[in-house]
Amino acid sequence: MKRTTHTALLLAAALTLGGALSFSASAQEITVDGSQIFPFSRSDFTAAEADDGIFLTSLPSRALATVYYGDRALCPGDALPAAALDQLTLEASCVTEQDVTIGYCTVSGGTISGARELTLSILPKKDQPPTAEDGSLETYKNIANTGTLQASDPEGKTLTYQIVQQPKRGTVELQADGTFTYTPNQNKVGKDSFTYTVTDPGGNTSEPAKISIEILKPTEAMAYTDMAGDGDAFEAMWLQEAGLFTGATVGGNLCFCPDEPVSRGEFLVMVMQLVDAEADTTGLTSGFSDEAATPVWMQPYIVSALGSGMISGVSSESGVVFRPEAEMTRAEAAVLLQNVLSLPAPTTETVWAEDEALPVWAADAAAAVSAAGLPLDLSAQAEVITRRDAAKLLYAVSQLLEGETLETFYWVQ
Repeated sequence: MKRTTHTALLLAAALTLGGALSFSASAQEITVDGSQIFPFSRSDFTAAEADDGIFLTSLPSRALATVYYGDRALCPGDALPAAALDQLTLEASCVTEQDVTIGYCTVSGGTISGARELTLSILPKKDQPPTAEDGSLETYKNIANTGTLQASDPEGKTLTYQIVQQPKRGTVELQADGTFTYTPNQNKVGKDSFTYTVTDPGGNTSEPAKISIEILKPTEAMAYTDMAGDGDAFEAMWLQEAGLFTGATVGGNLCFCPDEPVSRGEFLVMVMQLVDAEADTTGLTSGFSDEAATPVWMQPYIVSALGSGMISGVSSESGVVFRPEAEMTRAEAAVLLQNVLSLPAPTTETVWAEDEALPVWAADAAAAVSAAGLPLDLSAQAEVITRRDAAKLLYAVSQLLEGETLETFYWVQ
């Protein structure tokens, strides 16, 4: 609730009280609904029409309730004209039933007199039950995958998660923070699900929510041997299944090498293939000074990306270059994704910590990527994108695209 300040109407609290005040019996007791902002009226304080106002001598602890005049929190010693009493409000903070008092004196003809006390019985705010959200998860045969249950509490309290119906084609391991690991049973494929609820400290439990799971059968018989038991094994396999990247075979073992950096050219090609942006087929050249050193298979993608505005060059002593073999930084990845996906700019300004300061050319893109919920850690924006990073990021982009229409993105406009 937005309050309006009327500080100009406050009387100067410069009156001196002569001697100690002794309260008379409370004029009345008011019951207040703690879930609502309570509006006072003049009659709550004094029925004497001749009174000029009141002088506050005591107020409830702000841990229990706060009395406002407009948007100003009042304090003992404040003096208020009678006309202001209809504009006072009380906002409860207590979570249990409490009796609080407001001590005041009436002001009439410039004289303070008539010490009084107003008692308010505050009923606690009703504790609303939390909400658990449905969700989904994909994984491949014999590969575990992780996820996070989405739930909220109206009062912002810490929630306890519990599984109420176990999956049938696998097992789920749930952590206290709502993260979970689903492991399909050996060689099982198809659909599975489990349901869960959340409970707040007051014992209020949500309605059950369902996590739908699809266990996919990979087209490739081989799995990455170096990703066995790795929490990102699914995304690595997905990157291969999507035809975007395949690791290397070493001694008959298929290896993903998750910590290997991804080059600027490799990341560009993967992003373009993911969004079905076509490579140039006209035989045009990009004009970049380092084009001759660019792998031939990569050149049509660079030409197409430059022509559509996905990329721009970097000035160097030899001219404008793209540096396709250079390692892709996280800040550069954010700019490319913003250019390709046309992500909307956030309506609120993103504030980065001093040690997370982004270059000016990447700030807007980083904010847009963050607002879209893409898993690109920009706290270390100069660090390079690894294969692990690329797999997680591009899978998240694929999920984002599934919720959009093609007309959203510029390359089909």
